[in-house]
Amino acid sequence: MSALLFVALLLWGIYDKSLYGQLLFLMFKVGAIAFGNGMTIMPLLQQEVVFSHHWLSLKEFADGIAFGQITPGPFLITAVFIGYKLAGVIGSVLATLGIFYPSFFYTLVMSELYTKIKHFLFLQKALKGILAAFTGMIFFVALSLGEYSLTSKAAFVWAVFAFVGVRYFRLNILWIFFIGIIAELILCFGGIDVF
Repeated sequence: MSALLFVALLLWGIYDKSLYGQLLFLMFKVGAIAFGNGMTIMPLLQQEVVFSHHWLSLKEFADGIAFGQITPGPFLITAVFIGYKLAGVIGSVLATLGIFYPSFFYTLVMSELYTKIKHFLFLQKALKGILAAFTGMIFFVALSLGEYSLTSKAAFVWAVFAFVGVRYFRLNILWIFFIGIIAELILCFGGIDVF
């Protein structure tokens, strides 16, 4: 059953040239080739949605990532945001199905097989190469989003604070957001010009 659904979704995405079909196929492709944690989909989504299809601006894409951070599965939820932005509720449902179903299917099919082949050296080397490539792509996303969001000295200070807080003090990312929002509101309404 799950294999039939996998093939049906894939064929729908390939042959339906409407916005719904293109959205489903795009999310299906990203969901099918990304692995690891949710950050691995960001470079793929950015390339397709912002640069290839021009469905969202870089600012809208950054907003989607920011909104996703307050939900479970923050990076994958960005796909739902993209679907909703493009095609409303139906688009968000299709984006969710497209981004999540391939990994669900792979888990069903590969979980038993992987335990038998994971010790092969060629597979370990291939996975290391793929992870290195994804690291480079994530770095590209960080640079391009930084170009959009780090437009002042104060923004750089906030970025450094967030990095240090999460990396070295293990602050929950929600606290980082709340502190940033409160500080920005105080500075904005207090008429304080930082830097």
